[in-house]
Amino acid sequence: MASKPGAKRVVLFAATVVVACLPGWAVAAPEPTHADVKYGTHERNVLDFWKAAGDKPTPLVVYFHGGGFTGGDKSHFYRSSILSTYYPKGVSFATVNYPFLKHVGNDYGAILRHTADAMKFIASKAKEWNIDTRRITVAGSSAGALISEHIAYREKIPVTAVYATLQPMGTDMMILPHISRGGPPIIVHNFTGPDDEVHHVRFAKMVGERCKKVGVYCEVWGTKANGLPVLPVGETMDARVMNLFYKSWRLGPDGKELETPAVKAALLRAQQAEARLAAAEKLIADKQYAQAAEQLRLLAKRSASSDVGKRAAARLKAMMEDPVIAASLVETEAKALEQRCLAAESKKDYALAIKLYEQYVRQFAKAARFEKVKAHLESLKSDKSIQAAIKIDQADKEGKGWLSLADNYAKAGMTDKARLYLTKIIDKYGDTDWGAKARARLDKIGGK
Repeated sequence: MASKPGAKRVVLFAATVVVACLPGWAVAAPEPTHADVKYGTHERNVLDFWKAAGDKPTPLVVYFHGGGFTGGDKSHFYRSSILSTYYPKGVSFATVNYPFLKHVGNDYGAILRHTADAMKFIASKAKEWNIDTRRITVAGSSAGALISEHIAYREKIPVTAVYATLQPMGTDMMILPHISRGGPPIIVHNFTGPDDEVHHVRFAKMVGERCKKVGVYCEVWGTKANGLPVLPVGETMDARVMNLFYKSWRLGPDGKELETPAVKAALLRAQQAEARLAAAEKLIADKQYAQAAEQLRLLAKRSASSDVGKRAAARLKAMMEDPVIAASLVETEAKALEQRCLAAESKKDYALAIKLYEQYVRQFAKAARFEKVKAHLESLKSDKSIQAAIKIDQADKEGKGWLSLADNYAKAGMTDKARLYLTKIIDKYGDTDWGAKARARLDKIGGK
C-alpha cells in the first residue's frame, strides 16, 4: 500500500485535520499506569495504558490519534472525558503512537501494520494488565478512525465495537471494501461543518450505507449544520458510545456480565463439561479406562479452547503415559476392532474383513492376540475361494456403477465418455458377465 500519485488525494489531509478540539473532552485525566511502553522497534512504537481496578479481567478501549498520518500524538487522548469518566468505573484504556508517512517511505500500509502490531502487543499483555481479551474496542479520530476501522474490518483483529470520529477522505478506498457481514458494530461521528472537505459528511454516510448493505450495525451522528442526524436532547456522545461498547462487551452499565441467552448457554455448556470430566474421573477410578479415554477425547475436542478442555487433554495424556492403563487400552481397542473384523467376516464381506484385519495388524502389534489375528489374516488372503468371492463382489460393485454411468452418458449423446467407462469394465472384468454386458453396449454405440 505504498504511496502513489492518486493516493495523495485519498488521505493527504494533515494540514487541515482536527486532532484535539473534540466535543466532550475533559481538562484533566488520570496518570497512565504504564507510560511510553514500547510495542516495537520504531521510536514511535509507544503506547500509554491505564489499568483499571478489578478482581476480574477488565474491558479495554484502545484509542488512535489523528493527524493525517503526518502528525498527532497519543497525549491528545489524555483530555478525553470518556477516559476520565469510565476509567474509575472499571474500564481500562490505551492510547497509541505510530510512525508517520515520512518514517515509512509514504507507505500507508506500513503504518497500518504498526498499529495492528500494537493491538497484538496489548493482547500479549492481557494477563499482566488484567485485560479481558473478549472485550476490546477501538476508537480513533480522523486518521485514527481509518486505523480503528482497518483493525476491525480488514485485519479482523478481535474487537467488539468501533467508535470513529471525523470520518475522513480515504474511507472509500481504505475501509469500505473490507466492511462485511459479521463485522463489529460502529458509531461514526462527524461534527465539522459542511465545508470541511477532509471530513465531509459524505464519508460518514459511506460507512453507514455500506454497513446497512452488508448487515453491520452502524450509527452515524453529526450536527444540524452539517445535516447528519443529531443526538436526542439530553444525550451525550460519550454515553451513546459507551452504551454500545458495554452492549458489545455483554456487560451492564454496572460492569456486571449480562445473562443473555448466549451467556446462559455458555454457562450451561461449562457446567456440563465439568460434569463429563468428573464422570471420566470416576470411570478411571473404576478402571473402565476405554470409556474414560473416549469421554476425555470428546471433551478435549469439543471444549478445546476452554479450561475444562485443556484439563481433559492433560488427563488423557497422563492416562496414555501410564503403562498399566496404556496396555489396558490397547487390549480393549484391539478387542473391539477384532469384533468388527469377525462381524464383517460372518456377513461374508471378505474385502472389508481383510481391510479391518490389516488395520489391526498395523495398530496392535503389542496386543495379546496379535499373532493369532495376523495368522488368520494370512489364511484369508491365501484362500483362493475367498479371493474369488472378493473379486466377484468388487466386479458387481464397480461393474454395476460403471455400466450405469456409461448408459447415462450414452442416453445423453456423450458416447466418448460412455466408451471410457465401458472400456474400463472390459479391461478389468472382461471375463465376467459385466465384461460381456460392456462389450454388447460398446457394439451398440459403435466402438472398439
